[in-house]
Amino acid sequence: KKSDQRQLAYYLDNDPKSGTQALMRREQPNIDLDYEQGGRAQVLLPGVRSIEFGFWDDSARVDQPTGSADTANVGTGQWLDKWDTMTPETKGNLPLRVRIKLTAVMEDGQEQTFVTQTKLYLLTPLTF
Repeated sequence: KKSDQRQLAYYLDNDPKSGTQALMRREQPNIDLDYEQGGRAQVLLPGVRSIEFGFWDDSARVDQPTGSADTANVGTGQWLDKWDTMTPETKGNLPLRVRIKLTAVMEDGQEQTFVTQTKLYLLTPLTF
């Protein structure tokens, strides 16, 4: 065993059992440069219709009019649909938070949407 670090990938792919689109997790114990291959994949959730990500940009100030119903952007930032660490605006950093919205068909045939967000604790690149 080289270390406790592992490559993890989450993606959408076809579930071999159900034939539906599924949220997958791939884990590879040894880190290498080919992050799209190797390791073991497992189905986390079959029947996924869509997955969307939002990225919290705290560098932009957004002022909402008084009484605005849109409270998602109030304060010192806004949600973005894309985040590219290679642009001058991000300076190689990661977003402060990531929002995940997933819609799936449940066992009873009903569609259900799940939304969560997480804070990222390692925002700047590691330099050795």
